[in-house]
Amino acid sequence: MPTCIAHAAALSLMLAAGAFAQPTKPPLTPPAKPSTPPPAGTPPVTPAPEQPAIDLGEDLADRVLKKSRPRSWVLSVDVRVNGFRYAQNVDGKLVPGQIALKFDTAAIVFPVLISSSLSRSDLADAQSLESELQFDGRTVPSSPQFQDGYAAGTRLARWEMRNMEGSNWLLKLKLPMTSSETEIDEALGSRIPWPKDYPPLAKSTFQPQLFVDYLAKPEEKADNDKVIQKWISDRMKGRDLKSTPPMLLAKELFGEVVQFVQPSGHGRANNRAGAFEGLDLVTAAEVARSPRQSEFAIHGFLAAVYRSAGIPARTVYAWDVSETKDKDKNFLERAGGSATLRSWVEFCLVNPRDNSEIWIPVDAVRQRKSGSRPPALNRAWRYFGSNPDGAYLMPFAFQPHPPTTVVAHAFPAFYGWLTTPSTQYADQSLKFSAVTAARSSETQNNPKRNNNPKNR
Repeated sequence: MPTCIAHAAALSLMLAAGAFAQPTKPPLTPPAKPSTPPPAGTPPVTPAPEQPAIDLGEDLADRVLKKSRPRSWVLSVDVRVNGFRYAQNVDGKLVPGQIALKFDTAAIVFPVLISSSLSRSDLADAQSLESELQFDGRTVPSSPQFQDGYAAGTRLARWEMRNMEGSNWLLKLKLPMTSSETEIDEALGSRIPWPKDYPPLAKSTFQPQLFVDYLAKPEEKADNDKVIQKWISDRMKGRDLKSTPPMLLAKELFGEVVQFVQPSGHGRANNRAGAFEGLDLVTAAEVARSPRQSEFAIHGFLAAVYRSAGIPARTVYAWDVSETKDKDKNFLERAGGSATLRSWVEFCLVNPRDNSEIWIPVDAVRQRKSGSRPPALNRAWRYFGSNPDGAYLMPFAFQPHPPTTVVAHAFPAFYGWLTTPSTQYADQSLKFSAVTAARSSETQNNPKRNNNPKNR
């Protein structure tokens, strides 16, 4: 089974030969820039049959996906990159060494999401983002800048460094957000028709995604698509998918995925010190061939199934403290311990009144914990649209690797960086923690603020 390790090894650049006996830690191959067009055969937007105009009323998004019990958080993320460490053979003994980080310029990016289906950022602008960049333990003056317009609605924060040589850098940032539980009105959502065309944000999800559609080159997406299209055709018996309203089709495909996959392994890569260094992922096509995979790979597969069926979809990665909420009365002071990384998928419906997006969260792995066979389609499912854990989830990324030309090292780890005049050899690790934040008076006095489309 191909893994990130195998992929990284295939792309390795060898270090100096001779007395050095060491594995290499090359950077991940940079993905295509966001402007790269989808390869031929990408199916995103087959025109839907002509339908009469429909108006389902005002505040449709709020009524289809109801949010409740909002909770405010501050998610702390530490990204550390060290010059690659190795063992050097000196007189028959292994002596540790390290390759220095040395560059003229460096740009570091990390996602700072504006919103997800169940959360919104509490940042006003880039200047209000609390962050610190250190090089060899010394603070580097670098103010973050926001960059928008990336696939799936991703916003990246960017920091810069110049003329550095040393052993490591550390980025510390705090992401304030408000998250809510969700409950879906399937009867109302099922009345939403296929749109004539998708709005730009939804349409952007059909672009090739690294570690979902391909591992090295976007051109691999064409082969990936063939596998996923056949998987869908085998289960839908070749019927016209557009004959079913998008919400009902999304639920039917969700049920097929829940029955097909077998969650196995945690999908996280840790270094020798036990620190998290990224996700170990395979493509959606590999999940179709071998369904025993981690939840992160499974949700990449689910997103690919939706997109192949013409439904915009994006993966979501979050810090999850839901396991602490009933066990530790003091968890509101500091969430940690049993907190962990979590993923799910959001698919998009389009409001026929104003062509705006309505994102619906679905979690195939949590749904499967209730049984490998989901309930009947006419019954509510716990993790299709509804998410009782939502107030304890902190989404921070829509991709395992930023959708722009940056690199990480050995595993995708949400951040990326780019250096001149050459790429660095390095090790990486990330650390997450969260604390609750006092809800602002504006949020307390306006409980519907989280549901306002202007705040998505």
